[in-house]
Amino acid sequence: MTLYVLALVLTAAVLHAWWNLLSKKTKGKIPFIWLVFVTGNIIYLPIVIYELKTGVSIFSQALLWFSLISAVIHLGYFIILQTGYRNADLSVVYPLARGSGPLFSSAAAILFLHERLKLTSTIGLLLIIAGVLVITRLSFKKENNRQIMPGDCFDLFTGDQGKQ
Repeated sequence: MTLYVLALVLTAAVLHAWWNLLSKKTKGKIPFIWLVFVTGNIIYLPIVIYELKTGVSIFSQALLWFSLISAVIHLGYFIILQTGYRNADLSVVYPLARGSGPLFSSAAAILFLHERLKLTSTIGLLLIIAGVLVITRLSFKKENNRQIMPGDCFDLFTGDQGKQ
């Protein structure tokens, strides 16, 4: 790996961690999500304008539909993530969010694209699930998860989650 590639990977990791820390610090407010989306659009707007002017890009109806569907999925993901940050600790929400991606994409590939589940893929998915459970200290006993996932809805609104 070249130094340039390593720098890109480390920069992406730092920015990703910073984004999630900011998300938690803002207590998962919806205006923060919109601010991030608007900022991202402003950053990418010059690239889109350049692509349109040079005529290099190929736009089609299928591309627009996939873009719209992707935007809706991402918006839903960010809203769910912010809700998690409002109601639980960063050390619980972040691993669950990172671990759910491979799990859901694998399930979708198996269900909708008729992918075959191979032994190595199965072992990988089970290791991801086990890692998330270990990192978040989740257990299969409801009373042990009381601190992480409050039982009553009232706790979610009063901010008393995790207090016994």
